[in-house]
Amino acid sequence: MARLNFLLIVLVLLSGMVACEEQRSPTVEIWDWSDLNAIRNNLSGRYVLMRDLDSATDSYKELASETANQGKGWQPIGTSAGKFTGTFDGQGFEIKDLCMNRPGEGYVGLFGVVAGGGTIKNIGVVNAYVIGDWCVGSLAGVNWGTVSNSYSTGSVSGTEQVGGLIGGTVAL
Repeated sequence: MARLNFLLIVLVLLSGMVACEEQRSPTVEIWDWSDLNAIRNNLSGRYVLMRDLDSATDSYKELASETANQGKGWQPIGTSAGKFTGTFDGQGFEIKDLCMNRPGEGYVGLFGVVAGGGTIKNIGVVNAYVIGDWCVGSLAGVNWGTVSNSYSTGSVSGTEQVGGLIGGTVAL
């Protein structure tokens, strides 16, 4: 009887571990600007950048150039209504030549709004050209989450809460 109880307990524990593993989302590889843009379709996902992205990478002109989106450039990932809560690991790669011309808008950056629980790490944003109004940064407009081992170069301008890497940071 004790052996049967032991086996039942082991089975219950193993089934719980399998259920937890199934709930964990798979890591999505980012190879081009279209893959990066698709993050907005699952803001809680896990993502890894597989190479540098620049003006020669597929879909740059349509998504991240100065002429993309009627001259507004890149559309930030995450908004006040739909924040990024996932994980983005740049693996030491760089996102280059990012353009955003959104002078009347807030939450302007590669990621517009990163919520608590969101993580961005190991990424460089290089040769960025970013214009916004409030909460403006090349990597994130506003951050409630975790950003680590990341850097930026380029030009960032706005009127309120403006930073080279992150426009506004909120401690939780």
